[in-house]
Order: sequence, then C-alpha cells, then structure tokens
Amino acid sequence: MPLSPSISSVLWAPHADWTTIQPDLGWHPLFIVAAFGVAVLALGAFFQLIQLFQSIRERAQTRDTTGDPWNGRTLEWSVPSPAPFYNFARTPHVKSRDAFWEMKNGNAREDDNAPYEDIYLPRNTGMGLYIAVAALIFGFSMVWHITWLAILAPLAIVTLLIVHSLNEETEYLVPAAEVARLDAAAHASL
Repeated sequence: MPLSPSISSVLWAPHADWTTIQPDLGWHPLFIVAAFGVAVLALGAFFQLIQLFQSIRERAQTRDTTGDPWNGRTLEWSVPSPAPFYNFARTPHVKSRDAFWEMKNGNAREDDNAPYEDIYLPRNTGMGLYIAVAALIFGFSMVWHITWLAILAPLAIVTLLIVHSLNEETEYLVPAAEVARLDAAAHASL
C-alpha cells in the first residue's frame, strides 16, 4: 500500500487532484491502489480507536491483579500486576525452563517458608538522559558544522561519564522486614 504512492512520486506523477488526471496517462491504476491503501489504513485507525474506547470503558472489569492473565509459563508471570519495584520477594529456585508452569501444575513448589532477604536495588539517575542530550547536541553540531559545539559536546559526554563513574552511592537497601510487609500486602490484594 505505501509502495504505490512511493512509486508514483518517484516516477514524477502529476501533483494535481486525482480527478483531473486522465486515465490514459497510466497513473490511474497506481492512484487506485494508493486510495485502497489509504482506506485500509483509515479502517485500521478506526478499529484501534474503538478498541481504546472499549478498553477505557471496561477497565474495571478487565483489570488484572494476578499478574498472569495469559496463563503464562515463565517466572515473570508469577509476580502480581503491576510488578513490585523489587520484582521477586524471594529469589526463585529455577530447576527447569518453565518453573512457574510447574509450580501452577503442582510438579514443583514455591518455597513459601524461605526467609526474606535484604534486597539491594540501583538508585535512579538522570545521567543517561544527560549523556543522550549531549550526544544529540554533538550530532546536531556535526550536521550543521558548528565546530565549537562539536568540540564541547564530546567533552561534556566524557565529563558526565567521569562524574557518573565516581558516584559511589549507586544502590539502596530494602530491608527484609519491608520486603515481607510489601509481599504480604501484595498477596492480600489478590
């Protein structure tokens, strides 16, 4: 569908109203195919909007709290939805590819009596965004031949990388008691 307008523009189709182009010039079949493509794309956009409105209207009835709406097989489906910020309250012991499937079918057991452990998580940082902006500025300066900025932007990138590498407080601790409390609250909502 998108190919036909591309072909017609590459072949220098007359840029006029499609009703003024005479069929004997050879452009008419390509314009018909392009019009069909536009109709299919418009129909797809229409159905997508219908699905969006339907999802908003029925969100209370279709909300997932289990984390496993598709009867999944792997461990990412074993956490509640939305997933907690620490992912797993206890580190799962995996003995096969489909560990969660085996737990659901009774072939394996999740160790509910295992003690909770402290979880170390990485701190949030905006440094990746800052480096990306500096890289964007570098690319912009290279395209538009802004020499002083093309020199300054890589220096900013290297400086930001050095500053980030010198940061020693990159993690924080979630104590085991807090993990136990959050896990109990998550399971109580199921």
